[in-house]
Amino acid sequence: MKVFILGSCVSRDVFNHAGQGEFEIVDYVARSSISSMFAGKPFEDTFSNRLNSKFQARMVNLDIVKQARYRLATVDADVILIDLIDERFNLVEVENARYCTASSEFIATGALAELPSYTLVPSGSERFLRLWKAGWRSLVQLLESRGKLPKVRVNKVFWQAKTSSGADFPKISANNVDAANVTLNVMYEYMATFLEPDQFFEYDESVMRCTDTHDWGPAPFHYCEDFCKEALGYLRGGPRKPKQISHSQLIAQKDARPVTSHREIRSKFQALPSPYTDFMALSFASPAAAATAARAIIAGLASEPLTVRIASPFGVPDAVLVLGNGSQPIQRQDGAALYSGYGMARGRFTFGQAAWARTCLAMRDMGGEVGQFTGLDMERGGIFAETDLFGHGQLFVSSHQGCAAISNRSHLHCIVLNAMGEATELHEQAVLSLLFSNNTFHSQQPASHQTLMIGVSLLPLDKRASLKEGRLRLDEKRAFTQWLEPSPGRYSELMAQGADEVVSNTRAVLSHPDFTSITLDLSGGKDSRMVFGSALHVEGWQDRIALKSNDVPNSEDLPIACSIAKLFGARFWEGDAVPQDPLTCETNLELWRSYFHGMYHRMGATAWSPRGRNTASMSLSGGNGEVMRTFWSKNLRNYLTSEDTARTLADRLVMKTGVWKGIDKAAAPEIAVFTADAITALPGGILADKLESHYLYLRNRAHFGMRGFTFMHDRPVWFPLMSGALMQAAFSLSLKERESGRLVYDVTQAMHPLLTQIAYDGGNGPTSGSGYTAAKTPLHFELDRDQSAWEAAVVEQRKNAARSRTGPAAMSWPAWPTYVRDSAMAAFTESRDISSVARRILGEEYAARMLREFEVKSRLGFSMASRILAVRDALQ
Repeated sequence: MKVFILGSCVSRDVFNHAGQGEFEIVDYVARSSISSMFAGKPFEDTFSNRLNSKFQARMVNLDIVKQARYRLATVDADVILIDLIDERFNLVEVENARYCTASSEFIATGALAELPSYTLVPSGSERFLRLWKAGWRSLVQLLESRGKLPKVRVNKVFWQAKTSSGADFPKISANNVDAANVTLNVMYEYMATFLEPDQFFEYDESVMRCTDTHDWGPAPFHYCEDFCKEALGYLRGGPRKPKQISHSQLIAQKDARPVTSHREIRSKFQALPSPYTDFMALSFASPAAAATAARAIIAGLASEPLTVRIASPFGVPDAVLVLGNGSQPIQRQDGAALYSGYGMARGRFTFGQAAWARTCLAMRDMGGEVGQFTGLDMERGGIFAETDLFGHGQLFVSSHQGCAAISNRSHLHCIVLNAMGEATELHEQAVLSLLFSNNTFHSQQPASHQTLMIGVSLLPLDKRASLKEGRLRLDEKRAFTQWLEPSPGRYSELMAQGADEVVSNTRAVLSHPDFTSITLDLSGGKDSRMVFGSALHVEGWQDRIALKSNDVPNSEDLPIACSIAKLFGARFWEGDAVPQDPLTCETNLELWRSYFHGMYHRMGATAWSPRGRNTASMSLSGGNGEVMRTFWSKNLRNYLTSEDTARTLADRLVMKTGVWKGIDKAAAPEIAVFTADAITALPGGILADKLESHYLYLRNRAHFGMRGFTFMHDRPVWFPLMSGALMQAAFSLSLKERESGRLVYDVTQAMHPLLTQIAYDGGNGPTSGSGYTAAKTPLHFELDRDQSAWEAAVVEQRKNAARSRTGPAAMSWPAWPTYVRDSAMAAFTESRDISSVARRILGEEYAARMLREFEVKSRLGFSMASRILAVRDALQ
């Protein structure tokens, strides 16, 4: 019988007790972690030849140059015998995905003293286990592709705390033994998801004993002659003996949680209900690779509310789909499609996948439609992904060795990659950019398409993504970029077209038969007034719409809303009776962390929630209106000069807004380069144009996109101001005209002339269409201070809210800040424990600053907490 050994003396010594000629050891690979075997080559091997032992030199060389995997691929063996004892060694990482095994032989070469820099990954750490799982998955894929996986046999052994005589092992404590066994148990359980039970050789504790006179000296993993004989019996095909669970195995099972304790503080994935479909699609180089990955993902996500399946029925056998909430693709003749969210499709408003499928079955036709949606087409040509026109539905993309992925949830992307063994690591510049300042440009949403995870990016608005044979491809999204081209001569035409589109967007919702309760958010602002004006063009709007307005302190919002309501005969919303469940602090924070996952940091919570059951309701709101005027070039004007480049602006912005307590000020140039690169990559002729593109490509998508959180806790939201024609009309104006509000005025005037003659909150109304120098329109209506209609509606709201609550309150608002603060502090400690990047970036003073903000009851404390939690959650 020909045997290939991948392991240690535990397996090699077995054959010292075999009959002559009974077994042939065709190769023996030791002192090499399985994770190292499939890593990138870390450096040239100028070290192994320093060892006197040829065997030791060969093992170190095999590990450094990564030859073991090629030997496995070509070996002619009847049995591949594996043990994991050499997984006790740490890993030496010189850069991401390039490392070797820190065996005692490698250390004896003196290599560590000569490497320019390196990081030790401790055996048994969470990162070590993630890397090991990646290596094991690669090993399974290699063996499966050559039909050799059934030949694998695993010596399932554990460390022992004492010798057979009861003596202690030198320099080995009971805690060392227990920790090693916990790690072994985690790895055995993972292997078991890929192997059959009879591929494991299990032993009683009575034979996993080391004599005091063992040939190699006493050690917890040197076993007696009886162990060798039992192993030989297994190899010869002898019967398996019933096993008693050993003390070592009991310790390993009992203490399995401490090794993975970091996962106790991570956010749990929260799947969204219909109309959303959480999805991730992964493309591999071959169907065999996809099958192997699917098994790893299933094993790694067993406790998550997700479905994992090979995409073979949809014409893509080399792809894996991960779906939330029991969702399934819509089958079609040439493949299948997925749709998540809601929006326009061929002139109709569609809410969820089933409604969309009755109108349109191809996501590739949806790039020019507005809404809050994402989706996939799956066919023999690969997988094609799409979002709505303004990217309010977000897609995340990444490329890996032999694999590429697209998802519509950053959190899903993170946990799937980690389940596969593709350990997510922190992107240092992205983390620095998020943490160093409290200015909203950097702290409220990402300042770049790069997420906090290395290699995972938000798909830009002007790109469409596809996957094929393990590769990611990005192409221009012409349905979007066509609207970026200025056309000053067509401004009036584009404005009129855009106004019509806004009315159509409003009419589509008001005419939808499934919505029995439609509200319209009305304040003293510009954008909500344009939306209200669009409703005036829909017959019967008074019967379909109720206004939602708030009494905001020190503002004229409510008097303005009451005046408009009385002038046009509108009514105020009195609430509805949709059941509201009590939420705890824990459930609030879990959804926040999972849904936003580092993409937005204005933290919110609620004591009562419909949990996504409010699907017969819709709220019309003024989101996307900032696209029609200016945002960052106006808000950052104190940092911006006419001579600035992206880099000089970034330098000034970083230095003037940075808070360098807990963040090393020496990182300022690095953050500035990261910021400048993000701005430079965006469209625009001058810097101010690029800043407005930055708003469109990033902040607008986080602030008005990602509405699944609002849907879960309140109701779905629809932004009628989403219009490609209005975006192009805005870009056809000079920046000064845009800032003056010319387009806002013209659209409002087109909706109803009276709306431009009512005051705006703060007196900052738009100017007339004659140009940015024109005076403000004279006001012809005094504000009506009678708020009785609104007050009566609020009374009914409160009654309906009380009737809709399904049980006693579960959340204490005074406890909310404490819960968020303590969760963030735990995440702070965990991040520093498991990530060298977090240790470099996050100083203790950063946490102290956050604690002080909570002490003074500042909203900034919640923002800082959200950002710290995001760093932790990117590691998973």
